[in-house]
Amino acid sequence: MNDLTTGRAVLLKEIQELFGATLGYPAQSISEEHDLAVDLGMDSLRKAELVTLLARRYGFPEPQDMLDLNAYTTVSSVIDAVLAARDL
Repeated sequence: MNDLTTGRAVLLKEIQELFGATLGYPAQSISEEHDLAVDLGMDSLRKAELVTLLARRYGFPEPQDMLDLNAYTTVSSVIDAVLAARDL
């Protein structure tokens, strides 16, 4: 595995744990393909809360400063945004 693949796998596990704990799902049941609204039941307020937690955890600007919450429709899109923000 290359560093990007390894980093993505580690990040997926961390996000699974965070989303699972916050939303009440078993972490291992959350996949990259899950739709945040349809599969995980996230409304815009919950999405903002979780993205803010991720911003603080990974040290990038909070949503109102840089992130368009409507851009996040899947767990994969959240991972992509975190990886992009970490590269800034």
